[in-house]
Amino acid sequence: MLFMLSMAFIPIFALAAGVYIVRAALMNMAGPLIDSFSMSIFPAEQRGLVSALSNITFRLPNSLSTYFGGFILGLGLLQLPFFIASAFYIIGLAGFYIFFVATRRYAAQIASLS
Repeated sequence: MLFMLSMAFIPIFALAAGVYIVRAALMNMAGPLIDSFSMSIFPAEQRGLVSALSNITFRLPNSLSTYFGGFILGLGLLQLPFFIASAFYIIGLAGFYIFFVATRRYAAQIASLS
Protein backbone atom coordinates (compact mmCIF):
# COMPACT_ATOMS: atom_id res chain seq x y z
CA MET A 1 0.00 0.00 0.00
CA LEU A 2 2.83 2.42 0.76
CA PHE A 3 4.38 1.83 -2.66
CA MET A 4 1.02 2.44 -4.34
CA LEU A 5 0.40 5.63 -2.40
CA SER A 6 3.93 6.94 -2.94
CA MET A 7 3.57 6.66 -6.73
CA ALA A 8 0.98 9.45 -6.63
CA PHE A 9 3.61 11.85 -5.33
CA ILE A 10 6.70 10.90 -7.36
CA PRO A 11 7.25 13.50 -10.11
CA ILE A 12 10.04 11.60 -11.91
CA PHE A 13 8.78 8.87 -14.24
CA ALA A 14 11.86 6.64 -13.94
CA LEU A 15 11.65 6.68 -10.15
CA ALA A 16 7.90 5.98 -10.22
CA ALA A 17 8.55 3.09 -12.63
CA GLY A 18 11.14 1.65 -10.25
CA VAL A 19 8.74 1.90 -7.32
CA TYR A 20 6.07 0.21 -9.46
CA ILE A 21 8.40 -2.69 -10.29
CA VAL A 22 9.26 -3.22 -6.61
CA ARG A 23 5.56 -3.05 -5.70
CA ALA A 24 4.62 -5.56 -8.41
CA ALA A 25 7.37 -7.96 -7.32
CA LEU A 26 6.28 -7.81 -3.68
CA MET A 27 2.61 -8.30 -4.58
CA ASN A 28 3.41 -11.29 -6.80
CA MET A 29 5.57 -12.89 -4.11
CA ALA A 30 2.76 -12.69 -1.57
CA GLY A 31 0.18 -14.41 -3.80
CA PRO A 32 1.32 -18.04 -3.45
CA LEU A 33 1.81 -17.60 0.29
CA ILE A 34 -1.71 -16.22 0.73
CA ASP A 35 -3.15 -19.03 -1.43
CA SER A 36 -1.31 -21.70 0.55
CA PHE A 37 -2.36 -20.22 3.86
CA SER A 38 -5.98 -19.90 2.72
CA MET A 39 -6.12 -23.47 1.42
CA SER A 40 -4.64 -24.88 4.62
CA ILE A 41 -7.67 -23.87 6.69
CA PHE A 42 -10.30 -25.52 4.47
CA PRO A 43 -11.06 -29.23 4.05
CA ALA A 44 -9.76 -30.79 0.82
CA GLU A 45 -13.26 -31.18 -0.66
CA GLN A 46 -13.95 -27.42 -0.34
CA ARG A 47 -10.63 -26.13 -1.70
CA GLY A 48 -11.81 -25.97 -5.32
CA LEU A 49 -14.75 -23.77 -4.39
CA VAL A 50 -12.61 -21.62 -2.10
CA SER A 51 -10.01 -21.19 -4.84
CA ALA A 52 -12.68 -20.16 -7.34
CA LEU A 53 -14.25 -17.66 -4.95
CA SER A 54 -10.85 -16.27 -4.06
CA ASN A 55 -9.95 -15.75 -7.71
CA ILE A 56 -13.30 -14.12 -8.47
CA THR A 57 -12.85 -11.64 -5.63
CA PHE A 58 -9.49 -10.60 -7.12
CA ARG A 59 -10.27 -10.78 -10.86
CA LEU A 60 -13.66 -9.04 -10.91
CA PRO A 61 -12.40 -5.81 -9.33
CA ASN A 62 -9.39 -5.90 -11.68
CA SER A 63 -11.65 -5.99 -14.71
CA LEU A 64 -13.90 -3.21 -13.40
CA SER A 65 -10.99 -1.02 -12.39
CA THR A 66 -9.81 -0.79 -16.00
CA TYR A 67 -13.00 1.00 -17.00
CA PHE A 68 -13.27 3.24 -13.95
CA GLY A 69 -9.54 3.98 -13.88
CA GLY A 70 -9.63 5.03 -17.52
CA PHE A 71 -12.62 7.26 -16.86
CA ILE A 72 -10.90 8.95 -13.90
CA LEU A 73 -7.65 9.40 -15.84
CA GLY A 74 -9.67 10.81 -18.77
CA LEU A 75 -10.95 13.52 -16.45
CA GLY A 76 -7.35 14.48 -15.76
CA LEU A 77 -7.40 13.26 -12.15
CA LEU A 78 -4.06 11.48 -12.40
CA GLN A 79 -3.45 10.96 -8.67
CA LEU A 80 -6.96 9.86 -7.69
CA PRO A 81 -6.62 6.21 -8.87
CA PHE A 82 -3.62 5.76 -6.56
CA PHE A 83 -5.58 7.10 -3.59
CA ILE A 84 -8.60 4.92 -4.37
CA ALA A 85 -6.41 1.82 -4.83
CA SER A 86 -4.64 2.54 -1.54
CA ALA A 87 -8.00 2.78 0.23
CA PHE A 88 -9.02 -0.58 -1.26
CA TYR A 89 -5.71 -2.09 -0.10
CA ILE A 90 -6.41 -0.91 3.45
CA ILE A 91 -9.93 -2.37 3.34
CA GLY A 92 -8.63 -5.66 1.90
CA LEU A 93 -5.85 -5.96 4.47
CA ALA A 94 -8.27 -5.25 7.30
CA GLY A 95 -10.71 -7.87 6.00
CA PHE A 96 -7.94 -10.42 5.57
CA TYR A 97 -6.66 -9.77 9.09
CA ILE A 98 -10.13 -9.96 10.65
CA PHE A 99 -10.93 -13.21 8.81
CA PHE A 100 -7.73 -14.98 9.80
CA VAL A 101 -7.76 -13.75 13.41
CA ALA A 102 -11.27 -15.20 13.73
CA THR A 103 -10.05 -18.43 12.10
CA ARG A 104 -7.13 -18.69 14.52
CA ARG A 105 -9.45 -18.16 17.51
CA TYR A 106 -11.84 -20.81 16.17
CA ALA A 107 -8.97 -23.28 15.68
CA ALA A 108 -7.76 -22.60 19.24
CA GLN A 109 -11.25 -23.28 20.60
CA ILE A 110 -11.46 -26.56 18.72
CA ALA A 111 -8.00 -27.58 19.91
CA SER A 112 -8.95 -26.87 23.52
CA LEU A 113 -11.99 -29.16 23.22
CA SER A 114 -9.92 -32.18 22.22
